[in-house]
Amino acid sequence: MMEVIVCYSRCWNCMFGHCYDPPKPHPWWGSEDVEHAVATGQPTPRGNCACPCAKPEVAA
Repeated sequence: MMEVIVCYSRCWNCMFGHCYDPPKPHPWWGSEDVEHAVATGQPTPRGNCACPCAKPEVAA
């Protein structure tokens, strides 16, 4: 059985109100997240930011 963790996260820019205008898909993770995952033997992060500005079809 495979364990799955779902984490709805926003990128640093969106967390501080600097959202994309116009909206466009973008990841929630940055280079530091990738470096940490590699250093600790975890899977590299994947997925888009959970902010509405990362979903143009929703933000419209």
